[in-house]
Amino acid sequence: MLRITALSIIVMFLALYAWKDWFKSLCGLIVLMAVFEHPDMPKQLLGVPGLNLWNILFFSILPAWISNRKIERLHWDLPKNINWLLLLYLVVILIGFVRFISDTSGLAEYSSIRNLTPRSNPGYFFDYVINCVKWVIPALMLFDGCRSRARFNFAARSVLLMYFLLALLIIRAMGLSDLDSGDELQRKALKVLSSNVGYHRVILAAMMAGTFWALYSYREMVRNAFARFALFGASAITFVSTALTGGRMGYVTWGALALIFCILRWRRLLLLAPVLVLGIVFFLPSVVDRMLFGFVENPDDPSTTQQYADYEDGQIRTLDVTSGRTLVWPLVIDKIKEGPVFGFGRDAMRNKGVSLHMATIVGSKGDVFSHPHNAYLQWILDNGVVGFSVVLLFYFLVVKYSLSLFLDSRSTTFIAAGGISAALVLGLLIASMGSQTFYPREGAVGMWCSIMLMFRIYLERAKWLGAGLIEEKSFDLFWDSNSQPTKRQRPAIS
Repeated sequence: MLRITALSIIVMFLALYAWKDWFKSLCGLIVLMAVFEHPDMPKQLLGVPGLNLWNILFFSILPAWISNRKIERLHWDLPKNINWLLLLYLVVILIGFVRFISDTSGLAEYSSIRNLTPRSNPGYFFDYVINCVKWVIPALMLFDGCRSRARFNFAARSVLLMYFLLALLIIRAMGLSDLDSGDELQRKALKVLSSNVGYHRVILAAMMAGTFWALYSYREMVRNAFARFALFGASAITFVSTALTGGRMGYVTWGALALIFCILRWRRLLLLAPVLVLGIVFFLPSVVDRMLFGFVENPDDPSTTQQYADYEDGQIRTLDVTSGRTLVWPLVIDKIKEGPVFGFGRDAMRNKGVSLHMATIVGSKGDVFSHPHNAYLQWILDNGVVGFSVVLLFYFLVVKYSLSLFLDSRSTTFIAAGGISAALVLGLLIASMGSQTFYPREGAVGMWCSIMLMFRIYLERAKWLGAGLIEEKSFDLFWDSNSQPTKRQRPAIS
């Protein structure tokens, strides 16, 4: 009760402060994403669905932003190609929902067999449209308001702080003693992370894997030795939190990101790879246990090839290294072949019988495969190759622009902005091979914010290059001299 009261006071303060400085209140909203999903936080107030502290703060900041756009003379200058891709992204989500809502017979059968109560059409609309789109809006607001180097620093630190707080919550919930046994680590992670942090461990594993390299990238902007050391320590903490999630796909994602970032910029860190491996073996044996899970001497022995693990909804029988994915993926691919161009609409995994088909193969507990555990297959199944091409092109451009900044050594701001965005986005793209989703959700708020901050720096760099002042003035001095110092004296940006 005390925590809820304290959070309510903070929300009230930020809601009122938004009319003085909506941008800082928005950054506060982003930081509070670390605790808003905590199970102790009320999901609704006064019995009104959707009336919760996050929505109250969000809908307090939104009108303040709209009202101050004219005062600050803000001009929407996101590149046209990105505008169109975001619009098409939304259109794909809306079309998928319309197709889903036009025929929910398969979901009704699924719910009946699992003894679930089907939701009403308005309920599906709020879950599949409103509660999907709203997680992107704070990022768009962040892009619109980030018109100075000071605001960029404030926003970037807020995003990183949110992830760091999540890392601390993971460590607090799990405890460091659980690094000794892979089996015990997995059992406890499945049990306590959702109930003590609010995010599923699979989501947290991917988030923390990207956070390590996002924090390490931001070190490039810091000149103070103590601050750089503190950021390195924060990165190490997120590494431990990644280990504590027990998510093998998170481990793979961290390793893949390490290889990418070290090859592109920090090649000297590759010399530390043997030391890292030995450190993991001696100090994080649970990570080794989790990574070697399923690699047994006698793969034909059912007692060693079948395990029970909690994935999203309940217990399912998993097989070997892929945790049952090698059983469900062929079913999803066969279904995709029936409608490869446009897919079958939102939630096709359950609505088109793939989940029930999976249940007949692996037993009564297999029906908890409510999604393919592969974001790429999920999106193609729902939206077809046409819908997938939109998402693929969007993320391709995001990665391209991010790496373009990350590899540009003319300003540490470029490296930091590009590195943060690349780390979090590539973290999603790599982890999506074994889990995740491309539908915006709570766990992706920080990633979307990093994307929009990256776009802002990308545009400001283009202005800097266009001004022809590369030799005379650094990017930071150029941006400071052209930033809008006061609300009523800010020139419009063309």
